[in-house]
Amino acid sequence: MAYEARTASPDELGALLFAKLQEEVNELLGATSAADALDEVADILEVLAALASRYGADEEDLRLTQRRKRDTRGGFDRGVVLCWTETPGEPGA
Repeated sequence: MAYEARTASPDELGALLFAKLQEEVNELLGATSAADALDEVADILEVLAALASRYGADEEDLRLTQRRKRDTRGGFDRGVVLCWTETPGEPGA
């Protein structure tokens, strides 16, 4: 296999990571087996870990934030869908 690699500058890395995240999500959407989907989810987690690092967090920080948000806002494991919210003081509230 032939390839070319380079080191991205800090200024371009963010945009490259978001593009890679989109690519991996598209690959997940096109996965045709559970094994392929799991591989794509793993790739997405890798990109998310790199993005978290750019914001000064490591994977443990990311997991702690995920748990905190799940504890306060709920998760997706039960299939509950939030249909709307209302914030006092905002137009329409």
